[in-house]
Amino acid sequence: MSPYVIALILIAGTVGQTFMQIAMSNTISRTLAKEEAGIGMGLFSMLNFISGAISMSVIGKVIDTKQTAFHLNPFVLNIDAYVFSNIFFVMCILTIAIFWLYRVQFGAAKTNIINVPGKE
Repeated sequence: MSPYVIALILIAGTVGQTFMQIAMSNTISRTLAKEEAGIGMGLFSMLNFISGAISMSVIGKVIDTKQTAFHLNPFVLNIDAYVFSNIFFVMCILTIAIFWLYRVQFGAAKTNIINVPGKE
């Protein structure tokens, strides 16, 4: 594939992941009580940092395997690309699962209506 197509896909993925982090930060800050927001956002940032470090370590270890005949993505035909294809395929499935979980837990259908006295 052209390096430009790969670059566009990576840029779109990075921007999408950043938007997901912003949405999660917004949800956490609105969900927590005022006195819990500071520690909750700090914990969220710490968990993002730790999960990023752990996931990069795991991905690095998987890349060290260099060759594999096992592939998850049926569209990849080059055996040298199987490792990277498997990594990106799993990341794609995880992103879809996280999106689905977020929509189920905090989706538009679950809006909380606050009754303000005097405003009926």
